Amino acid sequence: MKSSKGAAKILIILFGVAILILTITVVKPRLDDTKYALEQENKTLTEKLARLTELEANLATYQTQKEQFENENVEILNQFPAELRTEDAILYAKKLENTSDMEIATIGVAPGSLLYAMNGDNLDETGLATVSGSTADPGGETTDGAGGDTAGTDGTGDAAATGGADDLGIIEESQVEKPDYNLYDMVVSYDFKTSYEDMKKIFQNILDDKNKRNIGDVAITYDEESGKLIGNMTVNMYFVTGTEKMYEDPDPGSMKHGLSNIFGSLKKADSNKSGGKKSSGSKKKKRR
Repeated sequence: MKSSKGAAKILIILFGVAILILTITVVKPRLDDTKYALEQENKTLTEKLARLTELEANLATYQTQKEQFENENVEILNQFPAELRTEDAILYAKKLENTSDMEIATIGVAPGSLLYAMNGDNLDETGLATVSGSTADPGGETTDGAGGDTAGTDGTGDAAATGGADDLGIIEESQVEKPDYNLYDMVVSYDFKTSYEDMKKIFQNILDDKNKRNIGDVAITYDEESGKLIGNMTVNMYFVTGTEKMYEDPDPGSMKHGLSNIFGSLKKADSNKSGGKKSSGSKKKKRR
């Protein structure tokens, strides 16, 4: 009996040792892994909580800045029409003549050239804008030609690039989808004659125009016979495509289109007087 009880105790001890070894070799590592994972998750959640707390504290500032940027964007785009055509250059010459003592003899218009594409590359060494850096589909979604990250339709972006910030709905600056704006320049040349004082007035009128434009080259000579300046100037007229604006036909104002009666003061002949003379002539013939 004593030996059997001793053997039972030894078996219990061996069983306890086996459980201890199993716990140390199998269960404890798993518990450590679970603990580490929970610590990391807690750290991530703590960082997100701190970030959200910061965003909430600055929410009013962000909303004010957003409204300010939107207003500035509208103000800038209002300086550029959606398109410029030859008739715009011609009627602008009429406007310059009406606002000053200026006579414009000839007008030269160069087709609009691309200066800058917001979704394209910068200007190259030749001075021409390139748009090979990106492509835009008809729906306006832009993809980078180099295979860069783009923001998803839900605005979350790439989780790896944002380090978990996508869970907060925050995207990086590089992931912001830019509008497909393209800036063009139409160069117009005017041959003119004007006085010195009106020349200064014209320059100021061009710079103060509601549409963005500036003066390129100016060549002026003094005409001794008339006492005026004769010269040529180029005006850079800019327009931006890709906005919601539509092309607006320029207003020609009131213009003379000739006389209402192209025959002037001609009057219709009196048929009665003409017939009386004929009948009088026929009676004389009978008397003969």
